[in-house]
Amino acid sequence: LLATSKVLKGERHWSYDLPGGVFGEHSPHLMYMGSAFLGKIKSVRAVARKYGEFPGMKADELKVLVEAEKGLGVFTNSFNSSKFSFTLDIYGTDGRLHIDNVKQTIIHTRSRSNRTHALVWDQLDLAFQMLAGAAYVSIQSLLGRKWYKIGQYALFEKFVESVQDNLTPPVTGEDGRENVRVLQEVWSQIG
Repeated sequence: LLATSKVLKGERHWSYDLPGGVFGEHSPHLMYMGSAFLGKIKSVRAVARKYGEFPGMKADELKVLVEAEKGLGVFTNSFNSSKFSFTLDIYGTDGRLHIDNVKQTIIHTRSRSNRTHALVWDQLDLAFQMLAGAAYVSIQSLLGRKWYKIGQYALFEKFVESVQDNLTPPVTGEDGRENVRVLQEVWSQIG
């Protein structure tokens, strides 16, 4: 998030020089999260636009629709909100997952009927999930834990264990190569 602060202030930042510009800093995370749910990504459709006044940025909003083995996914990377966000939405037969990588939350909207009682239950379920996420973050913060790094530490630990115990790493070289392939297609589409 420090990088985002510098970008939004118009300061020169190394992320400007990445393939995909500032999106090259955040989009890989969304792609590998999406791939974990959706399987191999077959095709992408990317659109980037500039809506804000940020110097040095060719675009400040990116939307990508992916078609994969197990379904469709959409991710958004936007610098146009007063709060930085990047999200991943995955739609499936059991509903929709909304993954917010900044807030570190996953909201599962279930597929139910459009009858009044089902809609009420859906709203209560959504409210409970949001409250549970807020409570978790609040408790971790009060305990002095850096809740926003927990996932990365777990990944690092699993990687170290895989090297020590000669196991398959949590993210393989093939996973990384596939992520780069998909992102190169995104970058080619947004110019």
